[in-house]
Amino acid sequence: DDCVLARLLTAAHHAPSVGYMQPWNFIVIRDAERRRQVRDLFLAAREQELPAIEAERQALYRKLKLEGICESALNLCITCDRRRSKDSPLGRWHNPEMDLYSTVCAVQNFWLAARAEGVGVGWVSIIETEALKQLLSIP
Repeated sequence: DDCVLARLLTAAHHAPSVGYMQPWNFIVIRDAERRRQVRDLFLAAREQELPAIEAERQALYRKLKLEGICESALNLCITCDRRRSKDSPLGRWHNPEMDLYSTVCAVQNFWLAARAEGVGVGWVSIIETEALKQLLSIP
């Protein structure tokens, strides 16, 4: 429901942000074909991980349900624009990764708000970043 999504995104945008940099972007992906393409990127990345997993555990790894990209109501791609606060050292002079931490706070706010609404959320981290950026035309 778009009203629920709006509430969740509002909660995310109210996350704490070091230096009020708010480096996050939320890309809503509804298109089924685009979601299948994202899932293909996930499947390719999962195959790349297999050689790093102990041989006797690979079969178990293949059986795990690690994503619901095509089954979910929609997908979100959450990015951190590291250029957004490049001219301001506020809160980043000694810890330049604070933009990443601020983005994670926005994700957590989204996730907590979703759970309060009875909406399930998953986090797909098994994906090659550059391929995803190209697929979604992210600069």
